[in-house]
Amino acid sequence: MLIGFNIKNFKSFYNENTLSLVSSSKIRKHKEHLLTNKRFKILKYSFFLGPNGGGKTNLIKAFAFYRSFIVFNKVTYNDFAFKNKDDEETSFKLTFLTNNTIYTYGFGLKKGKTLLDGIVLTSESLSKSTLYGEETPIYNLENNSIGFNNKKIVINENLKVYLDNFNASNKQETFLSYLNDYSRKNNLGESAKDINIVFNYILKNIVLITNNDFNYQYIENINLDEISNKLKKYDTGIDSIKLLPINNDDIIRDIPSELLANIKTNFLNEDLKNTILESKENLYYFSKNEDNSIEIKELIFRHNNIDSNFTFNEESEGTLRLLFLFSFLSSKKQDVTLLIDEFDKGLHPLVSIEVLKDFIRENEYTTSDPNTNQLLCSSHLTMLLSRDLLRNDEIYFIDKDNLGESSIYSLSEYKTRSDTNIEKDYYDGRYSAIPNFVEPYRKEK
Repeated sequence: MLIGFNIKNFKSFYNENTLSLVSSSKIRKHKEHLLTNKRFKILKYSFFLGPNGGGKTNLIKAFAFYRSFIVFNKVTYNDFAFKNKDDEETSFKLTFLTNNTIYTYGFGLKKGKTLLDGIVLTSESLSKSTLYGEETPIYNLENNSIGFNNKKIVINENLKVYLDNFNASNKQETFLSYLNDYSRKNNLGESAKDINIVFNYILKNIVLITNNDFNYQYIENINLDEISNKLKKYDTGIDSIKLLPINNDDIIRDIPSELLANIKTNFLNEDLKNTILESKENLYYFSKNEDNSIEIKELIFRHNNIDSNFTFNEESEGTLRLLFLFSFLSSKKQDVTLLIDEFDKGLHPLVSIEVLKDFIRENEYTTSDPNTNQLLCSSHLTMLLSRDLLRNDEIYFIDKDNLGESSIYSLSEYKTRSDTNIEKDYYDGRYSAIPNFVEPYRKEK
């Protein structure tokens, strides 16, 4: 589970900001929203409210940038630093809990002085601790002009032998990514165990949904009926969704044959039983048969009282967002931190509230079904402040000052009574993070 995320000098966040998922001891309600261990209590939900341009999306982008640079060795934005601060380090640090061990992994980077220099990794660190607080550094690296080999290095002896090769590789990647890849190819075993755990957590347990990038990998044949029933509940007009076989000639009208052949080859080489491919027109479900042949199906929608099939691109954005959320819930995945930019985009406010209620209900902790997922979202849904759905420490505000710098702060920092109308106080400006309207300049006649 995610415990905290620190960012500095990324987009509109110039000074270091921390998103903490550790609960406040002062708040008593909704104890079912907490995962408790011997050290602290972790929140399962967090919503970020604030004005347009305040920095909410930049926080989601920071998670995406962090994950992309580690997993794919790619930067998602060339201009990632705060404006005119390219010469200062941009840094990220993620702390999470898995298998009763707390890991903290972070790195810093800068743009090179020239386009040929690309991105320069300036620092990188990894440590772990037990639930009793005994911290063990695995490595702590600071770069100089010739790589990670100066006096400020702290590194586990089992990993030190790989540092020279990493420096010599001169690739745009983290030491974590380099070691994970090297371990996968050369079976380093126990010496790389922590490396593999951290890399795989970031790869598999952090799922991002942005305005331009949904994730439909949770759709499977076995959960289509459950997803269909949920879509019916929300008055989408959909009666059912199905995966129907499609022949090759129909697919190549949407996907060029050469590209389709490459997709099939890559799929066969990957250790996957099935996968979803999204095109401009549709969603295609690829699955492997026992003889290693590939079967392809298309996702179709059936609407009430209409005897015709609807394709993916004919559905509304709100319906597609519900499709993702319900496929995720139906998948019964565990220990996933789901980050959604604009949770309520394309949805009626009452639908958004009801969907959140469903998510919380199905994500409730029980001894037999622990449900350790977290939901972190940016939103303009101020009804969250008045519906008693969330704890005060699950509400964050993100606002920008007159210098253009964003900051994150929690509603729990303010004193409120049980009868306080928080939504009204928010609109009255008590917590800031609302639009500041400026009268346009008018020429005198």
